[in-house]
Amino acid sequence: MSDFTKLAVGSPLPFNAPGEICFTMSGGNPTLIIQLPNLTAEEIQSVKSGEAQFKVIGLDGVIFWLVKLGTMEWMDVPYSPHLDKGITIPEIPDGTGLAIQIILVEATTRIVKVLRLITVPTNTSRSFLKKVQYELQQPFNFNEYGLKVQKIYASYSTAALVKMTSTN
Repeated sequence: MSDFTKLAVGSPLPFNAPGEICFTMSGGNPTLIIQLPNLTAEEIQSVKSGEAQFKVIGLDGVIFWLVKLGTMEWMDVPYSPHLDKGITIPEIPDGTGLAIQIILVEATTRIVKVLRLITVPTNTSRSFLKKVQYELQQPFNFNEYGLKVQKIYASYSTAALVKMTSTN
């Protein structure tokens, strides 16, 4: 038996992913899953080949990926390594970065529209992994984490989170 899951453009997403956008590092494979309804050709093209920008910020025990693909708006995704299984923290040599698999899914049909592998810049990758290592050393309470995420969303827009990273 293999744990390999077949993932192909034009096929249904073979597993359930929570929310519109989620990030996981389970099994050592950084993956960003974007599930949006009624995708436009422009959105599909933006994810498929648009310029990718990544930022990362840590707030109150919650790590946020901020992602902009092509002409799409900035998106944010909260992340806690405590919610993943089998995380490995890779070394990031100079000139390299985390390779993130991006999966774009038509939410209403669950059909995969885009598979794209993007390498995140070195400094952003290192910043993210440093935050992950720190969080792994902290105690974790699932309910408290959920409340922290809600509080951050009530206090900050995605644009505000992006601006906050610009000053780091």
